[in-house]
Amino acid sequence: MTERRRPDATAVPLASAGTPADAGRDRRVLVAFVAIALVLRLPGHLNSGLWFDEIWLLVETIRGPFRELLTTFPSDNHHPLYSVFAWLTVRAFGEHPWTLRLPAVLFGAASIGMLWRLALRVAPRDEATLATALLCVSYHHVWFSQNARGYTMLLFWTLAATHYLVRVYDGDGRRAWIGYGICLALATFTHASAVLVGVAHALIGVAVITSSWSARSESAERRWAPLLGVVLAGILSLALHAGMLGDMIHFFSTTNRGAGVVIGGESEWTSLWWTLSAVVESLGVPALLGYGTLALGSGIVLVGAAVWFRRDWRHALLFVLPVVVTVAAAIGSGRSLRPRFLFHFGGFGLLILVAGVFATSDWVSRHVVLGAPDRTTLWLKRFAAALMLLASLAILPRAYLLPKQDFEGALRYVQEARRDGELVTVAGLAALPYRDYYDADFPEVVSAAELDRLLEAYPAVYVLSTIPIFLESASFDLAARLVDSREVARFRGSLGGGDVVVYRFEGGGPTR
Repeated sequence: MTERRRPDATAVPLASAGTPADAGRDRRVLVAFVAIALVLRLPGHLNSGLWFDEIWLLVETIRGPFRELLTTFPSDNHHPLYSVFAWLTVRAFGEHPWTLRLPAVLFGAASIGMLWRLALRVAPRDEATLATALLCVSYHHVWFSQNARGYTMLLFWTLAATHYLVRVYDGDGRRAWIGYGICLALATFTHASAVLVGVAHALIGVAVITSSWSARSESAERRWAPLLGVVLAGILSLALHAGMLGDMIHFFSTTNRGAGVVIGGESEWTSLWWTLSAVVESLGVPALLGYGTLALGSGIVLVGAAVWFRRDWRHALLFVLPVVVTVAAAIGSGRSLRPRFLFHFGGFGLLILVAGVFATSDWVSRHVVLGAPDRTTLWLKRFAAALMLLASLAILPRAYLLPKQDFEGALRYVQEARRDGELVTVAGLAALPYRDYYDADFPEVVSAAELDRLLEAYPAVYVLSTIPIFLESASFDLAARLVDSREVARFRGSLGGGDVVVYRFEGGGPTR
């Protein structure tokens, strides 16, 4: 199973080259990976600490009638296929954070198994094992698997579609490209950004058709099969989105929106530098170490990409081009490029990273440890693998220590701290959770002038706020006022920038 497959039309697909014993072993490893993934994703804050987007999904979509899931698109916070699964689990087991998140948990575990299947087909077994293990114990994957959004579902369908597309290039015939078309269509029904994956796949298909090597070595039917799969995916996707297509066109043709607020002008969210900073922050390490790790990782990724292009340029493009198209589309359209929008490419990134690490180990054994035997090379790879797993495991406990956002803690604080006659208000993205989920009768403050009017009427005013970058875009004067004021409590969460902060202003109103 460690023998590499030659990139030609007569190559035997790796998955079919082993013995029945190999196939049985692979299935047992798959079951083990999925079981470990479930064990790691069930504890922690699965049943507490809904964050803003999850609350928004619940109150805007899940509490509504089922038909609206398929016929309306109120915002890009609606991930249709995820909403369907979440609507069913909430109706079946009641409205709880864990029922809202259950589809993410299940598809998160399933995506580990899907990466294993894809990796076995295209990579050496040691690389497939390490890449799958890293995803299994990844802090970010655990976080998203306890996140009531469609990202783990999108990851699963992206990996499944890529797996079928590899089978198409291996000559598996009609069943493969039909399976590919179905998986890609379900990916687009989970999250609209999967359309860009289809665009990348179509470009690769065109490259395969027009390449002189492919024209000589493959039949016309086999060369056109990938594009047939893309066309099928497009037809199925249009059918799935038929009821909400008008809403989607209207939404994506307007300016950037969030939580019902139109944000005009430039936003820090649309900056590539902000995206890189958010990635570093999510590592939970000092900034200097984080940027150093990101730089080192980027260099190794470039090495890994070169390794994949040398092995099979089609596989390399399947891993790289969807990322390039997605980033280019986000920057070109001026929309936000949040790190989670690249989460479904995490499996590809790990396959490239592991290939780069192992290639670097080979280079070190040949050029630094001169004349090193094969055993030394093997131990270098094992050391590198152990180091990567230990680094990932060191970060993993953060997934169990904090809720994503602690709206509940801040609510309890102000209920106990405020005195008679004092007013509690909300600002920015704190408004929707407290108004529509916690049923708290807190007025919303939208400007510094409005805050001043309240201070004339009340002896003290508390302001609850979160995600300051949004408030800066929606009401810069109020955001500046909060920054300069007295922060009396901060309730930490694992969401980057998602701490719920309580401010207190002394007013001039009468004391009761």
